[in-house]
Amino acid sequence: MATSLPLSQWQELKVAFHSFFDELGQIDATTERLHFRSVPPYVQTQFTIHANGIVNASMPLHGLEALFDGFEFDHIRKTVCCTGNGATYTYTVPQELLQLKGGDE
Repeated sequence: MATSLPLSQWQELKVAFHSFFDELGQIDATTERLHFRSVPPYVQTQFTIHANGIVNASMPLHGLEALFDGFEFDHIRKTVCCTGNGATYTYTVPQELLQLKGGDE
């Protein structure tokens, strides 16, 4: 199941973001940004969508800051695909965190 939304649909994006990251860590959703971060002792990772389209992502081996205008939340693949300005970035939820969500991932 995948949900694709443009940045312009902020309220719907907020709902999809919360649904996707629910139970995986700490979520902060405001009119300015949608922010997820894992909590210790689990793998350190963060993913943020700002209202202006800037995305910040960090994983143990890489980080990203780029501008996007489309987002696809794929609950099966456990990914968020960001698109825009001729670029694509895919954030994948670390396997260690998936064990937190229902324990059967």
